[in-house]
Amino acid sequence: MKIKANTRTLKIVAACAAAFLAQAAHAVTDAELDEAFFPYKKGFPTFPGLKTGMVINKSNVDQFKDIISPGHFKLIKDGWMEIPVAATFDMPLPKPYIEATKQYADKVKLGTTIEGFVAGRPFPQQPSASDPRAGEKLAWNFKYGLNWGDGAIIYPFYWRYINANTGAIERTMKFEFHFLNFMHRIVNDPKPNITPNPSQLYRGTYVKVNEPLDLKNTQLLIQAYEDDLKRS
Repeated sequence: MKIKANTRTLKIVAACAAAFLAQAAHAVTDAELDEAFFPYKKGFPTFPGLKTGMVINKSNVDQFKDIISPGHFKLIKDGWMEIPVAATFDMPLPKPYIEATKQYADKVKLGTTIEGFVAGRPFPQQPSASDPRAGEKLAWNFKYGLNWGDGAIIYPFYWRYINANTGAIERTMKFEFHFLNFMHRIVNDPKPNITPNPSQLYRGTYVKVNEPLDLKNTQLLIQAYEDDLKRS
């Protein structure tokens, strides 16, 4: 009887855990999309006394303490830095990313991991303190956030070794970076995924050193699996 009771208890616990983990997909409204991608649609934020062109320094930083991070506040208060205030401007994400979010977000849900994700931002809704899995959703949004699109090249990319004591540049390396998304593509065909993709790769990164001569043609290939837990 004791064994049966323990088995029954385990089943109940497992069922409760599954119910907690399973979160159904949620249809995304136009209002939620506006809040996620067009935060300044109704105007830019303001704060009393804050004006474009002014400089926040140790003489006036106290009045802006509520809108400055504690770390920056201390640096400014101690005279280590100042912040010139520029005009606020909007930098909207590309239309295909927003459209992909609208098209696919209602298919995304959380089980033991993310399920049903195709492209765009998986969870465009604003995080809620009452949602026990809000942190997970933000993490998935970070992973699938837009960096450059479906592929990109960064060239030249410079890496400088600077002497911390003297400030002198002791060595400079010149790279080229190439990126390619195999999955969750939004602009370039094939969309949303390149097939076949038997290894289920999410992204590939190729790096090549062009200078200095003693390191020239050093190359690195990084392949990231769609499954973060998978290792080659």
